[in-house]
Amino acid sequence: MDCLTVWAKKVNVVPPAAAVRSAACMQGQLDDSGAIDVVLLLARTAKTGKLELHPEGIGPQTTSCTVFMHNGSIVHAEDGGNGGHDALWKALKITKGEFSFFADHLSDTTTIRENPMRLLLEASRRQDEESAGLR
Repeated sequence: MDCLTVWAKKVNVVPPAAAVRSAACMQGQLDDSGAIDVVLLLARTAKTGKLELHPEGIGPQTTSCTVFMHNGSIVHAEDGGNGGHDALWKALKITKGEFSFFADHLSDTTTIRENPMRLLLEASRRQDEESAGLR
């Protein structure tokens, strides 16, 4: 299976030999699009695996987050201390940093069962409220 390396707006196909050296099938910067857009891509293409999100900067908001997908559905999220929806909301707030997607990495835990599009819309609503000072 060919893997993709995504850098900003450019998509490069990585030859299978190079994919073996870097275990991530898709990786890139969150400069032009945030975590919501990456998860949307994974959901729409029915991917299964682990998405690691590494926010830019230092401080309490810089904990790396992990989102597990199964056939395009979000099934679990972790942020180091939390799991489930709290970790998912934190992960989907990340707009700057790096991401890596590892295909076929499954979670042993299922804490999230909602429709992924509904979850992404809720994350967008929360971000809008936070930007408007309502949260």
